[in-house]
Amino acid sequence: LTGSTCTDSGRPSTHAPRAARAALPFSSTMQAGALIAALLVAAVSAAHTTSTLANDGLLIATFHPNTSPEERAAHILALETAGTYVQQRWDFSNFHAYSTRPTAEGNALMRASKIIKAVEPNKLFHAAMSVPAAPLAHVAPAVGAQNAAVCKVQRDATWGLVRRNKIELEIDGLYSYDASASGNLTVVYIIDSGIYLEHLEFAGRALWGFDAVEEPSPRTDFYGHGTFVAGIVGGSTFGVSKNVEMVAVRVLNQAGIGSTSAILSGLQYTASAAESERALALMAFSGTYSSAVNDAIAAMTAVNIVVVAPVGNNAADACFFSPASETTAIRVAASDSLDKWYPSSNFGNCSDVIAPGVGITSAWIGNPYSQNTLSGTSMAAANVAGTVANMISALPVYHPGTIKATLTSTANTGAVTGVPAGTPNGLLYVPCS
Repeated sequence: LTGSTCTDSGRPSTHAPRAARAALPFSSTMQAGALIAALLVAAVSAAHTTSTLANDGLLIATFHPNTSPEERAAHILALETAGTYVQQRWDFSNFHAYSTRPTAEGNALMRASKIIKAVEPNKLFHAAMSVPAAPLAHVAPAVGAQNAAVCKVQRDATWGLVRRNKIELEIDGLYSYDASASGNLTVVYIIDSGIYLEHLEFAGRALWGFDAVEEPSPRTDFYGHGTFVAGIVGGSTFGVSKNVEMVAVRVLNQAGIGSTSAILSGLQYTASAAESERALALMAFSGTYSSAVNDAIAAMTAVNIVVVAPVGNNAADACFFSPASETTAIRVAASDSLDKWYPSSNFGNCSDVIAPGVGITSAWIGNPYSQNTLSGTSMAAANVAGTVANMISALPVYHPGTIKATLTSTANTGAVTGVPAGTPNGLLYVPCS
């Protein structure tokens, strides 16, 4: 991607490289944008969807990564000869897959093929959060003096920001962060329900990238979850990473539900758009195990894109769910403000680290000042994603594997009570020093 088109609201309609976006103005008509978003919500049920939801007979077939383009082309031709036609294809890094509604002959051909790794239904995925709690009053940030010319202190910070700085449980409202490495020159792809771009928390650092749900895209968030996790990642008040840029990749609909096909399209867009960027992806949703989704995540990390995901909120073994079952991702469980395990959190050795995720306050949809308080492993994963953005911005060279190893090795071991057996008990710990 090499350019961007501005709409009448002043925000870019498409994600473009940072240098190309530098001169784009931040919208001064946010109140009008909020009204437009409200009107769009009323009309969304009539919108045309581009990625179908699950249980529709659509199958996803994934090729073995070592197959050649010629082998894949011959396979597709054989399917067409059997009366089976490909609806979508995904090709990025070493990931190659397609979707189709096969005939009986085509179905047999797919399942017998030696170059097909897996065939699975087009599954459902859900935003990994609980029912919204009552919104809190706005908490304004107060930034104190720099310590040692590096660390800044945000006063009256939310408890999740505060807890990450301390070994002992001491929620004193002070969040220290390195202002020189707070997401600078880093891009986080929020693969979720979209982002309400006009929210004041984002100050022009949130941009629209891609919509796998409907066309034409409304370029906003009707559900709120994507906006909320973006606020935790990089909001000016609620965010971990104060200078990071965030790109909305919409794969969940207005009910917070997405499909395998939509997710694969969002990942393909991200892999292409993030080329040559210092980037990571937050996938704050969960569904049953998907070989296709897991393989796509592995392909992302193979091209140096860090992927952060929640373990899910089913109070079950995380290894039965995706993205949590993919070992190359950073999988995050949740704790509360008393350092207690979040009971709904999935558990087991498909969890890598625990982070604050209960009673978290962040940005919301509806108007540029709106906020809400939610709980779930999505919130914990967003906390870690903001941390990773800061880590990437501070490192001249990095790799997803070393980022994950650093997070787990520096975690506050044994800090959380009630952690299920077999689950790593390391609470996110990131002091500013």
